[in-house]
Amino acid sequence: MRHNRTPPLKVVVRQGLDIVRGMAYLHSMGFIHRDLKSDNLLIAAEKVIKIADFGVARIEVQTEGMTPEIGTYRWMAPRVVKFSL
Repeated sequence: MRHNRTPPLKVVVRQGLDIVRGMAYLHSMGFIHRDLKSDNLLIAAEKVIKIADFGVARIEVQTEGMTPEIGTYRWMAPRVVKFSL
């Protein structure tokens, strides 16, 4: 049975930092995830967050010619949605 309890602030902050550090690492390696959302975040051992689903990820070679409309609209930044309309 799943309990809907709010996790402690310390856990939430640590998990947020896991996401930020993971994305920073991806970007430092030249990757763009393009579909980061809660469905693509996995909780591993010790409640560590792992980023998953790189199906639409791109290697950041250039910004021209990349299609911004890849991803989940509900989770896109407003500037990306505006650009793709």
